[in-house]
Amino acid sequence: LTYIHFIEKFLSQLCPNSKITAINSGRGTTGSLTTGPCLENLLGPKIDILLIEFSLNDYAQYTVSDVFHSSPFELLVRNGLKLFQHAPSVFSIYFWGRYFVKESGQEYHNIISEHYKITGISIRDVIFEALGSKSEMYESRESVLSDKMHHPNAVVHEHLADLISYNIANEFMDWYNTENAPLYQNRNFMLPFGDLPLALFPEVELFDLSLNSFKCGITGTPRQGGPPLLFENDGWKTFPVGKTTPSRNDSIECIQATTLDASAVISVVTAQGYIFISSCTKGGERNDPPTFDLNLLEYNGQKEEIKKPLQLNKVIPDVGEMYMVYPPLNPGKYKIEITPTEICPKFVNKAPSSDCRFGFY
Repeated sequence: LTYIHFIEKFLSQLCPNSKITAINSGRGTTGSLTTGPCLENLLGPKIDILLIEFSLNDYAQYTVSDVFHSSPFELLVRNGLKLFQHAPSVFSIYFWGRYFVKESGQEYHNIISEHYKITGISIRDVIFEALGSKSEMYESRESVLSDKMHHPNAVVHEHLADLISYNIANEFMDWYNTENAPLYQNRNFMLPFGDLPLALFPEVELFDLSLNSFKCGITGTPRQGGPPLLFENDGWKTFPVGKTTPSRNDSIECIQATTLDASAVISVVTAQGYIFISSCTKGGERNDPPTFDLNLLEYNGQKEEIKKPLQLNKVIPDVGEMYMVYPPLNPGKYKIEITPTEICPKFVNKAPSSDCRFGFY
């Protein structure tokens, strides 16, 4: 069990008359850049408590030339505070870094957490302090991890759940002891949304989340929403995570080209003109150009289809995970064609190192 399921059990005991459901939409080795805009697709429209943990993956994937980019995490936080049917309680959870080193994204992410007044809980600091003091509970690396990399064992998951549950219980009791608490007993109500402060990163401020929201189609599991809808699809195929054959070894579920002339059409509606597409490559692993091209489909006066190539810019410099159409389009509804790029011909459906394994999702 992961810590979220221990918390689910605690909340079910705390609120026996309520139905408590835990949704674990964690996607292995994935950072916050694609997750942030796609929270509703991953979790559904109604969340009461939102737990976010990207201190390990973000630090590994968004550190470029010794500079760590934490703007994706800020976008995730802003979206989480405004996206759902009512304002959730948000916890930012901090783990250690890759291969169990203390250095992680915690210090950078905690600046964002404090800016938005959300609760930060560091299991990293608890564990490393215990290791330093040679505690009986955590006396060695082996007493913390479930493997030789950096994944915590069940004892750590339960310990983290206890820390979060203790915080929730304290907040609940503080509220219960106020004079207004009896007014809300046996009633359903939704917390109002607060105003977002100015973003710490100017590029995040571009997206007006007070009036608009991101709409995503994302492949893979777990998720609550649907995958990308492909029309007139010829040659694009979804390969499941863990698919291993003599010619493939896929670490993430992904829509990939199976022929050199693959083509599909997606329909996009945009209120601010921003359109994003994520590559199946992980941030920090590759700095290659995208393995897909986008063409805007329009019609002239003779109803002939015209293809206008769209320029794709990396959302984070030197990180090939997500691309944005640039310049932004005018608000409206568009038909866009997706085709493989010119770097694909000798790689389509070949070895695990091939560029064309990295399609979109």
